[in-house]
Amino acid sequence: MRRAGLLGTALAGAWAYDTVEGGGKFNRSARAGYVAFATFVEYKFVLGNSKDSLSDIHRRVAERWLWCVKQNGGLYSKLAQAVASMNHVLPPEYLDTLSVIQDKAPTVGYDEVEQVLMQEFGKRSEELFAYFEKDAIASASVAQVHRATLKDGTKVAVKIQKPAIAKQIDADLFMYRGMAFFLEKAFSLPIMWSIPYTCAQLRQETDFRIEAENAALAEANIEPALRGHITIPKVYPEHSSKRVLTCEWIDGVKITDVKTIRSMGLDTAEIMDVVSRFFSHQLFVSGHLQ
Repeated sequence: MRRAGLLGTALAGAWAYDTVEGGGKFNRSARAGYVAFATFVEYKFVLGNSKDSLSDIHRRVAERWLWCVKQNGGLYSKLAQAVASMNHVLPPEYLDTLSVIQDKAPTVGYDEVEQVLMQEFGKRSEELFAYFEKDAIASASVAQVHRATLKDGTKVAVKIQKPAIAKQIDADLFMYRGMAFFLEKAFSLPIMWSIPYTCAQLRQETDFRIEAENAALAEANIEPALRGHITIPKVYPEHSSKRVLTCEWIDGVKITDVKTIRSMGLDTAEIMDVVSRFFSHQLFVSGHLQ
């Protein structure tokens, strides 16, 4: 009993440490491992040996992955968003189930935001900005955005990486590679070739200095005829770092919000022409696509 009590205490302590200090790496990996193994069981043993149809199994597996993504968040959400867009590869049951993963994600508290600012700049928000809105106005899988005002009165948007991402990324990508290897061997799916590229891209997305460089390149490569029609938000390097990106604030409307765009007296066909020309110039002329 004493040994069992000590073991239970040790496990509880390890779980608490992993949750508080480790970003939940063990818990996240355990969930993903469980769902990967359950996926293997469904397609290797349940399929063909039960009354469940292939569609039923697809949907059940997709719902397990959705549960895992919602519990883990972070890079798992970003990967799920990419998977949900693969309508040319995956069965519709996966696409329908995972389509609920949107850009809007839970926010972290102001104390955690201050923690990131202190780690990156050694200063609190009131030392860096004349005004800093404590509540995030938008949140995605990796970061969230706050309104702020620079000391000179310039309105800016401050993108703050969520603190747990730095703790989770190595374990998450290790687990991602492991699951891909396991599923490739189990089902003879040639997927490992894409893993190094995906991991490299995800790492880049957690380094906001690369995003700042891309913004500068995009600005430099605007087609002359489109200048005045395309605006790339200015980045403020002195208020930006690997995990913080400060850009000028620009009010706008989502390009998918056609009703609002038309109510503003704008021509949607003209807007799409400008957008198409902008991306075509990047893709076929400058060679830099942001």
